[in-house]
Amino acid sequence: EILGGAVRRMVEAVEAFGGTVKDLAGDGVLALFGAPVTHEDDAERAIRAGLRIVSDCGAAENPLMVRVGIETGLVVLGPVGGGGRVEYGATGDALNTAARLQSQADPGAVLIGEATRRAAGDRFAWGEERRLDLKGKAEPVSAYEVLAEARPPPSDAALTPMIGREEE
Repeated sequence: EILGGAVRRMVEAVEAFGGTVKDLAGDGVLALFGAPVTHEDDAERAIRAGLRIVSDCGAAENPLMVRVGIETGLVVLGPVGGGGRVEYGATGDALNTAARLQSQADPGAVLIGEATRRAAGDRFAWGEERRLDLKGKAEPVSAYEVLAEARPPPSDAALTPMIGREEE
């Protein structure tokens, strides 16, 4: 019951921010942002989902201290398998790095890679840079804990106005 409730909260958080749950594996969730549906702010959406996951799971009736790892990068997506067993597959360095970051995150924390930090800009407050030796990486990887949301997402009213389109 406890595990099922936690996984349900994780899936709900991912879907609330426009992500797709690719896999459920025991007590873990593999979520994709930017595939199959892409948004301009997918890195921010992934971070917000991660923050909601640690918050919701930590505040539940039976709190769990979950760990979230996020990285941005190229991923190969498409049908994998054959016969009666074909599924939507995802593979790539960003997925591997995210999994390694998740394992290095403190309980109740969201740990992100450098590419995700660059993509999210100044919308969040970051912890100090951590240089991590991750399995499968020749060089240490920069990682940052997400401390809080620094600025709310822009509203539709804040979007860039169209110029010279009055007739349309």
